[in-house]
Amino acid sequence: MKAHLAHAGWGEDELKKLGHDLLKCWHVAKSIGVNIETNPPKWVIGINYSHNGLRFRYPKSYESPWLPHPEDYMDELSAILEPLVNDFLRDGGKYVEDF
Repeated sequence: MKAHLAHAGWGEDELKKLGHDLLKCWHVAKSIGVNIETNPPKWVIGINYSHNGLRFRYPKSYESPWLPHPEDYMDELSAILEPLVNDFLRDGGKYVEDF
């Protein structure tokens, strides 16, 4: 989503403020017109929880990172990515070189 925001003209400082928070990125993407549901799906919330708490980098024995099974989200992820890729290609596939 951050790559899409960069492609939409967001600057490096704005993107850094989002950090690695997938929920913030989700809501910002929705607010600029990305065709996604208003509320992120359960798998995004779960990945965000594990990612934001650095549970992937520093797992504790009593709390392992939560990851959904790919079958639970691949169709939905494809539906989210397809319009973003199409927008990118329609715009000539120009990369943001500053990042």
